[in-house]
Parts: sequence; C-alpha cells; structure tokens
Amino acid sequence: MGWNLLNLLMIASLALTEETEPQLDSDNFLDYLSQQFLDDRSDFSGLEVNKIFFPLAKAYNLTHPDSEESYDEFKNNTAKFAKRCRGFKPFAREESKRLLEDFFEEFALLKQEAYAKQIDSWNNVLEGNIPYDVLYVLPFSIRSMLPLQYPTEVDPAEMALMVQEDPDNFSFLHKIGQLLRVAASDLEREKFVQDTRVNVIDPEMAFILAYRWGVGRLQKTVYTMNTLAKLPVDSVLSVNAAQFEKVDLTERLKESAVFEDVPESKMTAWYLVTAKHMNEAYLKENYDKHKHLLLMAPLDKMIAYMEYKDSQRKADLVTAFDLPAVRVQEIFKNIDLKEMSADDDDVKISNFFFNILHKLDIEQIDGYYGNDVEFSNLYSKRHELEKLWIEGSQNVPWPLLKYVAMKHWPSSAPLSTWTSKQLLIFEKFAFALTLQDLNSIPVQAFMESTVKNMISNKMTTGQLYVIFEKFIEAEKLKELTKFDPPASLYPCLPSSVLSGETEFFQDAKDFYTQEMFMATKRFTPAQIVVFMDVIKSKLWEESTLELILTENLSLLDSVPTWEFKRNLDAFISTLKKLGKTKFQAVSTNIKRMPRRLLNAWLEVTILNPGEKYINVTALLDRPAGVVSGPDARVDLYEQKMEGSLASLALPGLTCNLIEKISPGEIIEVISNYRNSLDEDMIIPSDVRRCFAMMVRKFLALKSALYKLEATSEVELLSLLSTADIRGIGGEVLLTWGQLIEDIVHPEVLYEVYQMIASDVPHVYLHNGVSLTNIKNFAADFHQILVDKHPDADFVVMKKLRDLLPFLDEEVSASADDAKAFVITVLNANPWARSVCIPAANRELLRKLILKGFGNPESWTSLDLVYLGDLLIVMTQEDLNKVSVDSVRRALTELVAGSKYGVLLPEIRGHEEPQLYFEACAAWLNDGRTFEDGEGKLFIDAYERLAHWHMKGAYTITSYIPVVETAVPRLAKRETNEDLQETPEINFKVLHDKVVGHLNEKMKLLTREEKIKIANLYQETKELLGNGTMKLAGHDPTKISLTDKEVLDNIKSAKEGGDLNVDEVVSLALDAQIHLIRELSQILKLTAEDLGISTGVYEELKKRDTFVETERFMATAVYSFTTRAPGAEEVTGEITNQSEGSGSSIAELDEAMQFDEVLKSFNTEAPTTEAATTVGQSAVDVTVTVETAVVRMADVAVKYSCDVIRTAGKSACMILPGDLNNLEDDISNCIEVLGDIDFSDHRRAELWDALKDNLNTGDKIESGSMINLNKFLPEIARSDPDLLDVTPQNLDAVSILGKSSTLLIDKFIKNLGTRALSINQLKSLGRMLCGMTESDWKNRIHKSAYPFLFPHLGEINCHVDSEVSKVLFENLENVLPKYDMVDDDVDHWTVFDQRSSSVMELGWLIGVFPSIHLERAPASSISTFPYSAFINIPDLGIFSPEQLENIDPFPMSLVREEQLGEYLDPQKRDALHAAGGEDPRFLRLMDSFAERVEDLDVAEELVESSTKKDSGGTKLSFTFATILSVLFLH
Repeated sequence: MGWNLLNLLMIASLALTEETEPQLDSDNFLDYLSQQFLDDRSDFSGLEVNKIFFPLAKAYNLTHPDSEESYDEFKNNTAKFAKRCRGFKPFAREESKRLLEDFFEEFALLKQEAYAKQIDSWNNVLEGNIPYDVLYVLPFSIRSMLPLQYPTEVDPAEMALMVQEDPDNFSFLHKIGQLLRVAASDLEREKFVQDTRVNVIDPEMAFILAYRWGVGRLQKTVYTMNTLAKLPVDSVLSVNAAQFEKVDLTERLKESAVFEDVPESKMTAWYLVTAKHMNEAYLKENYDKHKHLLLMAPLDKMIAYMEYKDSQRKADLVTAFDLPAVRVQEIFKNIDLKEMSADDDDVKISNFFFNILHKLDIEQIDGYYGNDVEFSNLYSKRHELEKLWIEGSQNVPWPLLKYVAMKHWPSSAPLSTWTSKQLLIFEKFAFALTLQDLNSIPVQAFMESTVKNMISNKMTTGQLYVIFEKFIEAEKLKELTKFDPPASLYPCLPSSVLSGETEFFQDAKDFYTQEMFMATKRFTPAQIVVFMDVIKSKLWEESTLELILTENLSLLDSVPTWEFKRNLDAFISTLKKLGKTKFQAVSTNIKRMPRRLLNAWLEVTILNPGEKYINVTALLDRPAGVVSGPDARVDLYEQKMEGSLASLALPGLTCNLIEKISPGEIIEVISNYRNSLDEDMIIPSDVRRCFAMMVRKFLALKSALYKLEATSEVELLSLLSTADIRGIGGEVLLTWGQLIEDIVHPEVLYEVYQMIASDVPHVYLHNGVSLTNIKNFAADFHQILVDKHPDADFVVMKKLRDLLPFLDEEVSASADDAKAFVITVLNANPWARSVCIPAANRELLRKLILKGFGNPESWTSLDLVYLGDLLIVMTQEDLNKVSVDSVRRALTELVAGSKYGVLLPEIRGHEEPQLYFEACAAWLNDGRTFEDGEGKLFIDAYERLAHWHMKGAYTITSYIPVVETAVPRLAKRETNEDLQETPEINFKVLHDKVVGHLNEKMKLLTREEKIKIANLYQETKELLGNGTMKLAGHDPTKISLTDKEVLDNIKSAKEGGDLNVDEVVSLALDAQIHLIRELSQILKLTAEDLGISTGVYEELKKRDTFVETERFMATAVYSFTTRAPGAEEVTGEITNQSEGSGSSIAELDEAMQFDEVLKSFNTEAPTTEAATTVGQSAVDVTVTVETAVVRMADVAVKYSCDVIRTAGKSACMILPGDLNNLEDDISNCIEVLGDIDFSDHRRAELWDALKDNLNTGDKIESGSMINLNKFLPEIARSDPDLLDVTPQNLDAVSILGKSSTLLIDKFIKNLGTRALSINQLKSLGRMLCGMTESDWKNRIHKSAYPFLFPHLGEINCHVDSEVSKVLFENLENVLPKYDMVDDDVDHWTVFDQRSSSVMELGWLIGVFPSIHLERAPASSISTFPYSAFINIPDLGIFSPEQLENIDPFPMSLVREEQLGEYLDPQKRDALHAAGGEDPRFLRLMDSFAERVEDLDVAEELVESSTKKDSGGTKLSFTFATILSVLFLH
C-alpha cells in the first residue's frame, strides 16, 4: 500500500461488511501521536514531560550550555564516526517513509478483526484510551509502538499474571511499572509485586521499586517486607534511623521466610542496616528472631552474636542454614563437641560432623576425622559419604575428597601385594589411587565384582583406562578371549570394538542403554564417530532420542543439518513426551546445541520465505493470555507443548531471521534472547550488530510515528526509553561505542550508562569499545552521579559498579562504604570482580580495598572470599601478609570463583577462544601484542595471584596423609567381615580422651591415686626436661638448674640450631605415650574406654618410652631442682598452681614452639592464640600459648598433583621449574595438566619440562596420549616422533585432531596406499587441514564427501588456492543434493535463506570460486563465519554493500594481503565501517590507505579521462598503475 493511498480516507458503507476496510487518516493519526508524545511523561526517574527535551535541540542546549559547537555541527561530527566506524548511515526520508508504509500496512490486514469489533475508523479507537478487546486484536508490531495508556483503574493481579507469563520481556515489565507508577495506588503496586513471583525479574523489579516508585525512601508503610527485601543494595544501605523506625523494621526484619530466596549480597546489605540501627545487646538477646541476618555478619561479629547460644544451638544453625563454607568453619571452630551431648553420645556428634563435613576446613577435618576414636563412628557412615561425596551431586573440594579417601586407605602392605580384598575395602574411595598406584596393583585384583565396586564418577578417564586394561588382563588369565566388562568401563571401549571391527564381547551388546549413553560423555572424537554410525538406524526413534536428551545431548553435534531438519518433528515430539520435570532440565542444555542446529530449527518452524515478517509469537512461544487477553489464558506448559518450541532455539538467531522481525517487536526479541543465554555466553558479533541495526530501525520508526525528526545517530539513541534500554541491555548498546557519550538526551544517557555499568567487564573485550571509551564513560557517568547524588557516596559507587574500577581518580568513600561496595555490589555477580584495568587503576582500586578491609594481616577467610579476583590488584607484599589460616579456608572458593583462566570466545584478532587474562592484556594494549606495556603488566599481576592461589592450595593439600608413612587403619565393612589391620593412632587425641576420663573420675580418686598422678606428671616433666637438655648438648649431672632455666636453655638451643628435630619429635611423642599408658593403668581404663581395639591397647602398653633418657638418669648423679608435690598439695586446690610450675610439656612447647613436633603425630600447629592442654585434671596444666600467626610469606610451596588440581584454572600459570620439583611422580600429573587450558607459549615451555621428567621411551603409548590431551599439539610441533599416529591408534590420534593441523602426513604414510575411510576422516578433525592438494584429490573418494558433514565444515582450515580448487570440484555436485545450495550451480543463491547451511559449510565457503561469492546477497554476508573469510584471498571481489555487512569479529582477522594491491575508496570505506570496532584493523586500513594514496590519484585521473571520452574504454588497473608512476615520478 503506497503512501498516497494511506493518506486517503477509507470510507466505509453505512452497513459494515466483512470486506469493508475501516478508515484510517494517517496524517491525523501521526499528529495525534506526536502531540501525545510531547505531552506524555517519560519513564525516566524524574517523570518529566517529553516536551522539555524535544525537539532534541532543547536537550542539546540543556546539556551543552557553554558549547561553541552548534547543534548541527555536533550532529554532523557524530554522524561521521557512526558511518565510518559502524556503518550506521543516517536514515533517508525515503527509508523513514517505507517504515511508515510497512507499519500502516498492518492495519490493512485487520479487516476481519475490525468487522468483528464493528470498527469503522481506526482513528476513533486508537486516538484515546484503546479498549482492551481492541488492543488484543492489534499485532504486537503495532501495540508496541503506541503510546502508553494510563487507565483510571488498574488490575494489578491481571498485570502480575501477564508478567509471570512473559517474564523474559523486560521491556514489557518496565511498561507495566510505568503504568502502575502513574495510575496505581501504593496498595495496588504492592499487590502487583506480591502476585509477581518470578525470580528472573527480581533485578528489574528492584530497579522499578527503588528508582521509579521510590519505595526505597520508606515513606509508606503499605509495602510489606517481602517487597522491601527486593530493594537494591544502595536503597537498603541508605535507610536512616527515622526511616528504620517509621516502617518498623525492628519487627519486620524478623520475617525470616521473606529472605529465603534473597541473594547473599542483598542479605548482607540488610544485615548492615540491622547492625547500624539495632543495639548489639538486643540482637544477642533476641538472636533467634534475627539469626537469618546475623549469620551474614563478619566472622567475629557473627560469633559474638551467638554469645548466649550453647554448642548444640550453634550446631543446629549450621545444619539449618545453607551457609558458605567459611561461615560453617568459623561456627564449628566455636563449638565444643563434648558440650553438645551430656551423655557423651559420640554417634550424635559424628552425625553432626558428617552433615557438615564437606564445608569444613581441612584442618578441622584433620583434627576430628583424623583421630581413630572418632573415625570408628564415622566409618559406619562411609557408604553414605560415598553416595553424597563421590556418586552424588554434592560439590566437595578435591583436597577434602582426597583426604578422606586416604584416611580410608585399606592396607599398609605394598601395592604390589594387594588383592581384590584391599580394593573391596577401599570401594569408591579408590578414586584416590594414582595412575602409578593402579599400575602397581596386580591384575588378579581386578575381578569383575571388584571393578564394579570401586569405580565412580570421580575417577578420571585415565584411571578407567588403566582399570580396563587390568580387567582384560585378569580375564585373559582365565583363558577368556571374549569379554563382558562392567558398564562403568564402557568409556574405554576402543572404537574398533564399538564398530564391531574387533571381536570383543562375549554376547551381542545392546548399545541402547542408559549406561552406554552416559559413557559417551567420556568418548574420544573417534569413539563418538563410530558410536553415532552404529546407532544411526535408530537415531530418530523416540527411545534413542530420549537417551540422548537426558544423558548426552552433545551427541547431536555430529548430526548434519539436513538430517536434523528432516527429523525435527521427531526431535520436538520426544522433547514434549519427556514430562514437565525432565523437559525443564533438558531445556537448559538445548541452548548450548550447535548454533547451526538451533538455526535450522528456526528456519523450519518460523521462517516463511513468502512472508515479509516472521511470526514472533511463534518464535517466542508467546502465551495465549499475552496475545489474546485473559479469556484465552491456558496452562503455560500445556500451551508450549502445542507449539514448535521455537523459543528454546533462540540462540540460533542469525541476521537473515533478525532482519525479518518487525521493528516494533525487536526489543522484545532482544530481551528474550538475552535471557536465553547463560552468564558465560556472549551475543555473537553478527547477531549483536544485526540487533543494533534493527534497534536503529525501531528508533527510526518511532521518530517517524511521533514526528520527532531524529536523523543523526545520537538523536536516534536519544529516543530510547527506560523500557527500551532495559530490554536491549548493555551488550548490544555497547555496539555504538564512543557515540554513547554523545547521546543528546540527558536522561537517556544516564540510563544507558547505568545499563552498561551493570554488564560484567569481560563484555567490553568482545565489543565495540576500547579502554579509552570505557574510561571516558566512567568519568562522565561519575560526574553525572556526583552532581545528582552529592551526599550519597555509596549510591554513586553502586550505580557506577563495573565502571568504577576504570576511574582515574579516587572515588569519595568512607571505609564502611568501600567495604560495602565489594561485599554487596560486586559480590552480586561472580564476573564483576574479575576486573580488566591498567596498573594505575589497579593501584587506585587497591587503595579502596585497603580502606575498606584494612591491612591484609587482618583479613579473614570471609574477606578473601568477598574479594575474589579483586585480589589481582594487590601487591606481592600485600598477599604475603595474609594469614595462612585465612587463605587455607578460603582457597577452594577463591579458585572456583576465579574467571581469569576461563576461555572467552570471539576475542578480536584471535580465531580460537582466549584465556580471559590474555584477552584482557590484548584489550589493554589496544589490540597489540602484550610482550610489554599494560598488557604485560596485567599478565604479571595475574601470574602473581595465580601463584598465590597455588601456594594456598599447598597449605590445604599438605594435610593429605602420605600413603608411604601411613600405618594400617581399621577398616570394617558393614557385613562385619573382619578385614581389619592395625590402625594408625593419633596420640594427641587419645591423650585428650584419657584426660577426659581423668576429669570425670577426679572426685572419686583416692588420695594415693592423686599422689600417683601428680608424681606421674612430675616424672614425665623430668624425663622430658633431661632428655631435651641432653639433646641440647648439656650434661644435667654437672649443673643445677631451675625449671625456668631448663626451659631457657632449651629455647636457646633451639634458636641456635643445636637440636635435632627428629630426636625432639621422638621425645615429645614419648611424653604423650608415657602419660597415656600410665594414666590408663591408674584409672583402670579399658580399650573400650579409649575407643581402640584390644590389640592396639596391648601394643600401646608394651611400647617403650624414654629408653635412652632413663638409662642416662639411672646412672647419673646430678642435682635437678624439681620435686614431686607433697600429699598436702595434692589434696588441696592443686589446680591453682603458680606460673612456671605447670606442665613442662606445655612450657617446653612455648619455649621451643613444638609446631613440627605436634604435627608429626597428626596435630596441627596453632596459627592463632590457642590453648595447648596436656592434662586438664588434678594438676590443671592448661597453659595459654601465644604463637605467631603464620603468614603466606612463610610458606614454601611444594608442588604436587594435588596442588595443581586444587588450584583449578589458576594452575594455568604454573612454571616449568615447578614441574621439575614435583613431589609426585610426573606421570601421575599428566592427566591433570593435560586438561588445563594453558597459553600456547606456556604450554611449549611446560612440555620441555614434562618431557625431561617423563619416561616416554620411543613412543608415547595410547593411554598417555589421551591423558596428555591439550599438550598433544605442542608435542606434534616439537617432538612429532614421540606420537603414535597410526590408524590403529585412531582413538588417541583423534584427540590430537581436535586442535592440531599437524602430522596428517605421517598418518597417511601409515595407511599405505589406502584411501582414508569416512570414519577416519570424521575422527582426524583439524589434522585434515594439513593435507596437500594431492591428498585431497587421491586420499578421499568423491563418494565420501556427502557423509563428511558437519565434521568437514567445523575444522576451520586455512588452505591455498590449489587445495581450494580440488575441494570445490569435489563439493560442487554434493551440496545441491543435501539442500545446502540451489540445484542450478550456475545460479547459486546458496546464502540467502539458509543460514544453517552456511554455518555448516563454515570455512569451505572460502574455497568457492569468486563467481559464486560475488552473487551472495549482501544481507547474508554477515552469516559467513570468520573461517570462510580467512580463505578468501582477495576481499576486493565483493561489492561495497557486501563488504560493509561482514560482521565485526571476522574483520578483526583480516590480513593485509587480503586487501590486494588496490581497493577503491568505496570498498575501503565499507571495510572500515564493518571493522570499525577493532583498533588493530583500523590501523591496518589507515596504513593501507597511505600505501595506495598514489593509486587513488591515478584512479581519479582514469575516471576523469573516461568521463571526457564517453566512447572510450575504462583504463585497466595495470595501466592505471603505470600512469600513477609516470605522473608522480
């Protein structure tokens, strides 16, 4: 329908018929919309009417009052950047007219609906309050563009239902928020909030409550605590005493149920308010009413609030709340386990301990679990522990798993003598066996029942392979030639076995089982290829699809696009039949399917080539209630089951689909798309740019509809509303780059900044912004905030959030505000603390942290957890000051939450994903290499932090018992089968047990027994003192010393290095054993009293102590001034001894600091003030020992496999020297190291160290190749002869092929004259990229090509022109058959409507002849993957329209030689626009422009000459070049 026709009145007859077209005066309607807009209130914080800022020249004058630049000059300057560096051209009048025509054409399609509603004039119903029944008739493309209507009455319950049905549409939520803001009462708003219970909208609801409805000011009491709990942290922390009292928060904060789903960061804010406005004494007395908040206090305060709670109540808190590990550890530290049970119920205590075991510090576990008395109680729960820790979903840190496993070590016998008996005892704890351990155990031990019993999902694939080999060898000893391995060993089945090529199984194996599909998660690429080939005949049957959906969805990654499309109905049908619970679980995984498959899903279900726009209702699975009103509402799940489930495939959107979304619906689609991505996913650059292009269309349509005449880019952006901004999100908005700071409308600028500031830092690295841009945004937004909130430092900090670290000045903040910013704002998102900032900014942030958290010496484990990756800003000196105790307790959470070792996709200039810290370094260096500059400094900072993490890992793993020194331990099975051996004894714990009995029996002892006990302590003191003096080189027979002098001499000897530590350890151990043995006899204690076996007790009584010391004392004549207490002292208050006459053991410990002594018999040295008790009985020998806190500077790390594994991704910074000094056999570590993502240069250095320490022999065997995993590409590069690349070793070779293009020549040589099979071709992966022209021609049958997809398109090769020619010849006749291109090759339009096929072809598009590439529609170019462009030698074959549609990421990979000898200015401008986000590419283009400047002059001469002689021919490029040389030289 043309524009002129739209201006005609569509006159209806007097009697409306179904064919009648209702009238629509478009000019009047546009005038109405324009006036409505100007008179309407904006949805910004101030609710200003729009006419204050429109026309936008008004806004410019408000924001630039002193500018010498006119508004037109300002617009023109910003428009130049938009066009040159983004390809955003001003909308011409004709384009705006077409957008209006399309909008009004929608009404022409509503004749039937108009007839049903008896509408004869659209103007009558649209110009005013539109009736709801009419509104629901209008398509969303119209609805979304109409001004908001403010009804006189609102229905908050209905509005809540609409939001609940469409929770991912943030724009709609904010429009509802605006309606309620203007038209509803506080009570109605409260009703809306209470009825809208959807977690995904909570951040947006918090925004509306605080920044639009003003609920945070706490002026109204109508809002419940449920609503107040949703407020953002700056509103919470701004609550003053008057507001606190006004809304009676003292009472309301007791509503613990309200806070059950409130995030920890927000809970912390509410605690801070509680602590600020409520008396501490009151909180202690009323602890139970406020415990949900008081548990968020700093550790010392958290414990202080529990002053009136006994140990049992504290234990109840730990089990009742799901607290972070560091809080559990602190509470446990303050629980007296004996106090918990008056009847000394050890089982009750062990039950409690068992329930929280996975959250305890390893020192605490060692202190309790490590003693045999308690171990016997816990051992009865070992199967529960196995179920929860090893086979369950409970997330248990590796050191705790390994520690407990080693405590269950079944035998002290050498591994070479183990039988199935020991493995049966060990059961699931066998995951702790190293590869070397497993190899040492005889094959006879690996019986089928044993293997089934010992394998768990905690075992690595490397361990399984060793067990598999042992099992087969054990079976062969029975003279078996065919086997039936347990299902747990299915991951190890060679591909030759899976394919049936090798006879293996005793009976025909059913592959369609849950166990087999679970096993595929561990398969190598070669195994996957064969497995999919085996099941292909039943692949699309419901039962098979259900197994794939529930066990391993990634199996579908290898399915060709055409096949997926053909069987999509079966796939969707199976999804629907899963049932609601399984469906919801599977849905979260579907978004991670290959994008080509998700795109194919959308192409089949919502793309209709004959329609102008796609059906967005189908795309988003819009609920019927949202589409057609309340009367149409049905159960959401049931309705979804009736559709195509297209919303699950939203991450598959591509530009050809996005461009077919009506402008009025694009914001809703973007909002839903954003919410379909997980936190670690980004919007691909092609989608992001196309979204931005469509947002521009939306804004241009808005400008035309409301007659706002926005022409420049910054004017278009100034038309955004809050609802638009919150729907679009910061990631898409950042596409505009530096243009953002030039947005004319001040309120729009404010909201855009606020949106960007809430996006995590790594988003900047993938986007259209440089470090300079972000710094400018930060400075500008900071100034705006300071002006807007001059007396609210924390509000400023909170709104700045991720921009704050980029400020070049110190932010105004108190110490409390600084700390609150970290623990409430940055702690709300795990990515927010992983900052990417230059050295100067890191120093500013460091000062802010020190202001808030104080000196690192005082930092608790909770402080460290709060700081997380922010610790990258601290100096080495800072990190060294932190206590070992704090680091040890926080370490597992620190490394689990660290993001710097995560791989990030689409980093400019890099084909493969990059480690975050290196991506950051490149960004800080403006795209240049990071051998120096800010990039190098950042890498140094991360290396410092990562090594600190590894040192912290050592402080944990050092507690793990070493098998070689472990004494056999009691191991009793539930069957009561006697499989026990002598247990290890923790003498310190056993001594405490004896002393406990002594305390109980004290009042019942006779006078003689008390004298015996006193004499025993005196005797032990004398023995220990004399023995130690003798060790120190003194002869006690020649001197007379007091107790104090003895201790002083010992102390001096220790400091002088004159004491042999091992001998001192032996003496200290003798002292404890002596007291245990003698006291037990005096008190008549039995083995049962001590919790040990009779055999152990008898051994203990026979053990000799102080042999050498007693021999010396028996023959010596000396004067040693000590005496046994007299009877009168014993019977009196002998517990009140004077200082210096207490326990010699305790005092010796004080003098000598027996840290290592005590540790030698499973006792941890205290790192803070502690009480060392040797006897708490008649002589009360408790002495407070002040020991220096051990700092990280004092730790000398000893690297081991456990340290590397505990350090997680931080181990990516390990050094070659660290591997040279491993405490373990290096062969036990290769699997751990092989799984780590190292940078290429570090992996090369590490391989040199690994190679020197590995006994590789002539070849690395297959299992080790699989274990080395990510090291294989480096080995292929530097030591290719070590790798077995024979066809027989295809499973291991396929691991190499995942990431290496090397050694295909060796593989082919080993084939002899044979061609590569289809399964080999699919398995070899990127190794195929190394094939020569001859290989592609002669080693692959043409008949194989149809079966090589999608594998062939995924390997991203770089090939020369000869290879390209061969490849295209082989592909030419294949592609049409598989619906990848049109049948007529001479008229291919392959790329237009088939984005899924384009993505499947991948790099192969680059081998197409120019004639086909030149015909590609400009709109489809954005779908070309980067690997395609890399293989196109000359980008000059494309038109300017095509070039400007290349998406930003591929442009960052363009090489100078791809520009050719010359590109005309139009093509250069197009490339500049497409690649304008990348500073490296812009430098390349500037350099190229300088180089061809002379040729430009020549071209101009040629064009001028051609114009003068219209009958002449245009000069050839060669002649033009010659002419330029002659002209200029």
